[in-house]
Amino acid sequence: MPQKKTSKGTSGKPRGFKSMQAEMLAIIVPIVTALVIVLITVSYNVSKNMIKQSSEELLQSSVASQASKIKDWVDQNLGTLSSIKQTVERSNFTDADIQNVLDGFYGYDTDFPEGIYIASADGKTYKASDSEKIMTDFQNAEWYKHGLTTVNMSITTPYQDADGAKIISATGMLVEDSDTVRVIGADMSLDAVTIIVNSSISMEGATSFLVDSNDMAILAHRDNALLGTTIGSDGSKFMSKVADKLNARQYDLFEIEGNMTCIKEVGSTGWILVSYIPDSIIFADSNKLGNLMLIIGVISVVLLAFVLSKIIKYLVKPIAGLTKNITDMSSGDFTIKIDNKGQDEIAVMGRSLDSFSGSMRHMIADIRQAADDLSEQSETSSDVANNMYEAAKIQGQSMTQLKDTVNQLSESVNEIAGNATVLANVVSDTREKGTEADEKIKQTVEVSIKAKREMEEVGSAMDKILENMNNLQEAINKVGKSSEEITEIIGLIGEIADETNLLSLNASIEAARAGEAGKGFAVVASQIGKLAATSTESVNTIGGLIEQVRDLVADAVAQANNSAKNIDESSASIKGSVDTFDEIYNNIQETNVLIKEFLTKIEEVDRVATNVAAVSEEQAASSQEILATSETMVEQADNITENSQKVADDSTNLAKTSESLSEHMSKFNIESEED
Repeated sequence: MPQKKTSKGTSGKPRGFKSMQAEMLAIIVPIVTALVIVLITVSYNVSKNMIKQSSEELLQSSVASQASKIKDWVDQNLGTLSSIKQTVERSNFTDADIQNVLDGFYGYDTDFPEGIYIASADGKTYKASDSEKIMTDFQNAEWYKHGLTTVNMSITTPYQDADGAKIISATGMLVEDSDTVRVIGADMSLDAVTIIVNSSISMEGATSFLVDSNDMAILAHRDNALLGTTIGSDGSKFMSKVADKLNARQYDLFEIEGNMTCIKEVGSTGWILVSYIPDSIIFADSNKLGNLMLIIGVISVVLLAFVLSKIIKYLVKPIAGLTKNITDMSSGDFTIKIDNKGQDEIAVMGRSLDSFSGSMRHMIADIRQAADDLSEQSETSSDVANNMYEAAKIQGQSMTQLKDTVNQLSESVNEIAGNATVLANVVSDTREKGTEADEKIKQTVEVSIKAKREMEEVGSAMDKILENMNNLQEAINKVGKSSEEITEIIGLIGEIADETNLLSLNASIEAARAGEAGKGFAVVASQIGKLAATSTESVNTIGGLIEQVRDLVADAVAQANNSAKNIDESSASIKGSVDTFDEIYNNIQETNVLIKEFLTKIEEVDRVATNVAAVSEEQAASSQEILATSETMVEQADNITENSQKVADDSTNLAKTSESLSEHMSKFNIESEED
């Protein structure tokens, strides 16, 4: 195959050729420039952040120091006035004593130049003799109203005095054993606070001012024109935004209109200290440093580009020879010899390229030989693949037949397993029914034993009844004999009654004969006659009853004889029933033994049926596995057939590839002219 030639320009180099020197400079210089810019930017931002952080800490520290000084000033004056207040409260001063105390403290402290004063609810006022404070209409004065609201000394909100100057007062109510309320106080000038605000700033270029949070009036400021005005009333955006922060009670460090601003409360005075410094002052040095770093970076990039250009040109020069050698090798010529001197990377590259050329020569020669061998082997592989295809085809047919056979076997085994399972279930049900029959037989045995005992008890009872009936018969016989004896006695009594009746009749006759002398005897005879008549009637009645008793006794004797005979017969029947129950009990016992043996056999059959079912299920599962395996083998046989066909096709393609490979290898030149 002919090699494509690269088009070249008039200088002998390919069109669109770019030198490595230009390309490396085009890559390195932008990267270095970007790195320098990044370093300058990072350095500038780091320095700016450090300066900002330092400035924030310094500003917060300065504001905290100023606020502390203002608070100390207020606390110190309140402490002094509280001591004077306690002195007045503890001492029972007269008006003259109070005047002396006030005169003594006049001029004591420059912070309250007018000294101390006292006002009473009854209209009395006390002040130092040299004091010029106006005490008229003090009930409406700000300091007096404030003093009535607090026991401890505390400061009022700033207000204007009679001269129009802004002052504050420290007042408090005196705690005394009196019905009259008195207020003690002192006026303090804000000049000392203004000095603290304007002179205690730690940062150069920073400005501070003090604001009353009650009416937003400026109490202290470097600009005297703003004193007493409401913050934000001058139209300044900065002051307006500070006023918004104060109204929202946001006391912290803020960035407001290009100014680093710190807002802080001054203790419990109700005053707000605001200190700010423009960002232009804070970052002036960092901006200068950033500009200087930018200039140095530009000069460094220019110098680096110049130095890199010279170095790259020196390093790229030996590569030209290697480029020609590589170009020849790319066209298929591996007969070149590369000679490079030196110990640098390019020299090592040259020697490595020379070694690569030699290796490629040997490799191409080996590939040519391998291509020839591959062509021969591909023909052999094609024959083997065709044979494998035929064998795999036959094996696939055999595996299909095996699959059908295993499928039929699996169905048979499944049917056997189902029947065995049914048999196991039937045997299990039979065993359960046998167990129930055994329980019933046991219950029957127990009932028969109980019935036997009861029949024996009934026999014993019948014997006792028979014995009692015999005794009853004897008793009835005795009653019969006794009734006969009673009959004889009654007959005797009847005869006696008849004779008594005759005697009574004779006595009555004899009494009648006796006349009056026999009347008493006649009465007795009459009564004896009545008694005899009554006895005769009673004897007749008893005789009738005795006859009835005799008849009843005769009937009872007959019935007792019949009952005894029946009881005797029943006793014989009961004894026969007892013997019958014995035979039934023995038969039940034998039946129970036979049922137990039957249950034992049933359990053995159950175990055998269960084992048969389990074995059948295992055989069914095994047949399913064999069926799945046979299906897999059929699929594999089909795959082998397909793969054999693919191998045959691949062998044909391999033969074509080996021919093409031999054709390509023939294009490489690995034999030098010297060889």
